[in-house]
Amino acid sequence: METMIEDKERAEQVRMLRDSVQAFTAKRAPRAHARQWRERMPGFDLELWRTLAEQGWSALSVPESLGGLGLGAFEVACVVDALAEQVLPEPYVPVAVFAARLLQECAEAPLARDCLADLIQGQALPAVAWQEDRTGVLEAFASSTRLLPQGDSRYVLSGIKQHVRPGAGATSWLVTARTDEGVPVIVHLPPEGPGLEVFPVLLADGTFEARLVFSQLPVTSAQILARGEAAEDAFSAAYDEALVMSAVELLSLTRSMVSMTLEYIRVRHQFGRPIGSFQALQHRAVDLFLQQELGAAVVHEAL
Repeated sequence: METMIEDKERAEQVRMLRDSVQAFTAKRAPRAHARQWRERMPGFDLELWRTLAEQGWSALSVPESLGGLGLGAFEVACVVDALAEQVLPEPYVPVAVFAARLLQECAEAPLARDCLADLIQGQALPAVAWQEDRTGVLEAFASSTRLLPQGDSRYVLSGIKQHVRPGAGATSWLVTARTDEGVPVIVHLPPEGPGLEVFPVLLADGTFEARLVFSQLPVTSAQILARGEAAEDAFSAAYDEALVMSAVELLSLTRSMVSMTLEYIRVRHQFGRPIGSFQALQHRAVDLFLQQELGAAVVHEAL
């Protein structure tokens, strides 16, 4: 990441940050850590998550005025990259990027500021609940999740949310919905309560997401973090940042996969020689490398 930064001083700071994260993960969370938490609720180590927060990595992009470090995309990306290199199951992008940015954009609401402060300290893991279609259709404020008035300053929420991460490990939910007039809103909900059902869903990588069902769930006006255009702008900013950091994460996994593949074909022998000497596998290895570099170029441009 640091090679893409023109400012030499900042590039050196990013390099040092990445080295620090790599050293930490190699010692505290080697790849055996991911295997240890496969298919175990909640899918990651809460104590390790708090330790990550103690390093300041949950506060990187949060402005100093909100208790963060006020750093930029490259600093966040180098942490995402180093964590993904060890395949950490801890939900850094869903929480420290997606949820943190959404709360930051809704900071005019006192509840959002309080939740963000707890997130920075590692005491809260809010999850953004925004998708409703099981097939992954990307519509943040779908019409089926509704916040309807129920007297003065009181509402009820009804609907379903799919693909919510970090799933059952979340300490609160940041839910997108629409009012009876079609106005988009973002609502903060506690992890459980009357009218809320949480169904853990095991994913292919051994981690968990959640499906949420709201049935006349009581909501107060204080729990509405943003509404109207402000809610749409807040979600758009958070989603864009999370999308780029997810790409950083996938690029890191790709590089690890390519490196492991190349190492394997160098040492695996067949017919008395390394299989990496076979031309067909050499061509496929080159194709892998080209796709990796094309992906890297797109990610760097996005950053």
